Amino acid sequence: MEKEKVWEWRGRYEPNAVVLDGGSWSLELEYGGKAIRSSGTNAYPSDEDVTVATTMIPTAVFNKFREAVGGLVGKETFP
Repeated sequence: MEKEKVWEWRGRYEPNAVVLDGGSWSLELEYGGKAIRSSGTNAYPSDEDVTVATTMIPTAVFNKFREAVGGLVGKETFP
């Protein structure tokens, strides 16, 4: 969580333009006295600045987070 700056993620990620197809995600996490709620529809935290949204394609930082969660829950990749 620290390495991928998950604690700094915005509360909501949305694209700047209308996107009619894609996916949504949400995260609620509490650990070590920290808590975060974050979600997105067709947008993800940017690799360069997690407070900025990127659209449509999950970013490397988001995919690393998914892989870490998958490791914790015993799945190779977490949907």
